[in-house]
Amino acid sequence: MKKYFLFLSFIICYYSNSFTQFFDWAASASGIDLRYQYSSVDKDNNIVVGGESSRNWTHTSRGVEAEIYDSKGVKRDSLYLEDESSVVISYSSEGTINWHLIFDKRFSKLLGITHNYLNQTVLLVQTDDRFSSSDNLGRIPEIEDGYDIPNGYYLLFYDKKGKFIKKTQVLIGNEAEIDFSGFQSYPKGGFVFTGFVEPGKVCDSISRVAGPGGGDLLLVVNEDGSPKWADVVSYEKQSCCSYSSDMCKAVIAKDGTIFLAGSFQFGATFGQNMKMTSTTDSGSKYEVYLASYSKSGSLNWVNTSKTNSIFSAITANNKGVFIAYRTYKEGDYAFDLKIDTLGGRNWLITGFNFKGKALWTTSSKVKSINTIVSDQNSNLYIAGENGWNGLIGTDTLTKQLDALIASFTFDGQYRWSKLTTIPITTSNESLNLFLDNCGNIFMVGTLWFSLPGELSVWDKAFVKGSGYGAAPFITRFKNTIPDREGIEDFCQISPGPWKIYNYPNPFVDRTKIEFILSYDDYISLKVYTINGALITVLIDNKKYESGKHVIDFSQELPFGAYVVVLTGTEMVESCKILVGK
Repeated sequence: MKKYFLFLSFIICYYSNSFTQFFDWAASASGIDLRYQYSSVDKDNNIVVGGESSRNWTHTSRGVEAEIYDSKGVKRDSLYLEDESSVVISYSSEGTINWHLIFDKRFSKLLGITHNYLNQTVLLVQTDDRFSSSDNLGRIPEIEDGYDIPNGYYLLFYDKKGKFIKKTQVLIGNEAEIDFSGFQSYPKGGFVFTGFVEPGKVCDSISRVAGPGGGDLLLVVNEDGSPKWADVVSYEKQSCCSYSSDMCKAVIAKDGTIFLAGSFQFGATFGQNMKMTSTTDSGSKYEVYLASYSKSGSLNWVNTSKTNSIFSAITANNKGVFIAYRTYKEGDYAFDLKIDTLGGRNWLITGFNFKGKALWTTSSKVKSINTIVSDQNSNLYIAGENGWNGLIGTDTLTKQLDALIASFTFDGQYRWSKLTTIPITTSNESLNLFLDNCGNIFMVGTLWFSLPGELSVWDKAFVKGSGYGAAPFITRFKNTIPDREGIEDFCQISPGPWKIYNYPNPFVDRTKIEFILSYDDYISLKVYTINGALITVLIDNKKYESGKHVIDFSQELPFGAYVVVLTGTEMVESCKILVGK
């Protein structure tokens, strides 16, 4: 009996993802060491993703071509990669590929993607002068082959078919080195940049200066790339440790107000004259700040955590501003609110009004929170990681990471969460989350395979795609109620995901299958073998109301694992059932 349960536990862990579908659709690549780092959605709900890549020669030597797939498993033709490339891909809302671009990283580096008010795709790139005839010149051969241009940062504009329109230069004249962490469109034209800037002057056209420790840059430019205004959160001293520029990010409110959040150590100066001194252990630790800037660039206010903490993510809606961060001190306050950190609940989400007052905070015991976003109903969504689980000892090949999507109301009340297990090690890139204009959720990121493996092991929504090294992915999680009556779709946000499970489990010849619908829909309920062979149909396209439903399942089946699949008009949920002896 003991051996039986050990084997059963292994079956549960090993097959936990092969027969589940967490996402509505998913797309990836094969034979490419590619990292999706940037993403943006246009007004027509097309998604543009991009990042750095290289040919995976180890994988391709095994007969796997360098290919990029859409959500149906169709590969992108005319794909040719240099040894090092930057790849940009446009997907439709259904996961088909619209167009793609490839840049030779030896000449230019991709730093960001956004869409402007004209619905054009805008890329932020930095030229590299390694192959230029002058130390001060670079080139972008994909748009102007053979022409040297002044070295620096450029905006490249493309239409919705991926056709190049124009380029403009940003920060002209003796620019400092900037580690960009954010690039987004300003609502009425122009762009907003964030990042870490080295000590000294940002550029000739901007008077703001970073202190001895550098500083967090907030830069607003016009559509032609010329600076509109800027501020530098200037650091008093050089930090003891280097850190990612992702610690500084901005969000734009509908009225044009910009909120900047990040972390500082020892002390910082905002708006050239507002000095903030660290209150954490004489400045030896980091603390989080949240600052507000008017449309003209004047500093409205600054609020700090006043506790040892590191910033992670920020969003805003018509209800307020919300940040995610990690605290390193139990039983303390953050932003003057009492925080509950018992049992390792060190990741916090805090909501503020537009005047900077912290209204509420909630804590969670997760490994990380990478992103926080908001939909048109002011609901909040976070993407994060829920820690490691080793299957066999501490072998990294058998570690699993739980990818998490969770939702809260604008006042911090928990709504729902979805958890899917990644049965391989992730890379250093975060799992990023964003919404389309209807409210559907997209997750973009990079996985890391220590040995060759199919992405369908994670989720069966991946029709094709394998990893050996870095494997990129883009997925959609359906978050809206489908239009079933032929009425115009108003993008109604779903009250929550569906749920399905059975009890008892394992069972011998009889079990109850319980499922919960968050909205009325036509559903089907089917039982399959682990190889995908259909065993029986319990419900066939019948309308069920929202709420809890229970179905008796009684059938003599051979010992082993099976899967029950619940499908709706646009929703798929599944659970594993185990038949014992």
